[in-house]
Amino acid sequence: MMARLASDTWSQSDGVISTNALFIERDGERFRYCLDYMRDGGIVHLPPTVPKAALLQDLEYYGFQHVDESKISMRGSMSMFKTCFKHIDSIKMDLKYFELIEYCICLYQQNAKLEFEIPRINNTGEKDEKHKRLFDTASKLITYERSSEERSSETTINQNQFNSCLERFGLKLKECVRSNTYNGFCSINLDYL
Repeated sequence: MMARLASDTWSQSDGVISTNALFIERDGERFRYCLDYMRDGGIVHLPPTVPKAALLQDLEYYGFQHVDESKISMRGSMSMFKTCFKHIDSIKMDLKYFELIEYCICLYQQNAKLEFEIPRINNTGEKDEKHKRLFDTASKLITYERSSEERSSETTINQNQFNSCLERFGLKLKECVRSNTYNGFCSINLDYL
């Protein structure tokens, strides 16, 4: 296809080379991978941002036949995978925060207070997965420990993330304190925005 277009476009007449521009309606960024396909015997390594199907469509447009798709591979970078996992971890944390918010809202409906105790164990004195999860999530929000007045940067990040979830409900975190008793609980105080 390109050879035919180029020969017609740049044909010489009377020894003068034509200066007509050749316009191809395709993605210029993907064209480099078409060149790789021609130069390297069909072997192409695509970055995650270039869909394999799009390259195959371009190759068909340019007139390549019998394309061996197995020679076209996707490659990923560690930074891309780290970014993906970071987003996944953030979403997982948001889900934990929303579970905690749901628990607090249910308690609010019962007693109309924005102060909640998140016990390490449930009302029957048994440890169950939900209460352990709620307690662990609340523990990441501690504004200060009775034994230490310092806050870690991770705690600040957790509080900011929790507050961004709370904002959807018109609330904000006022304070979160963990008791030092054996059974333990986290006390969470919320406030209106």
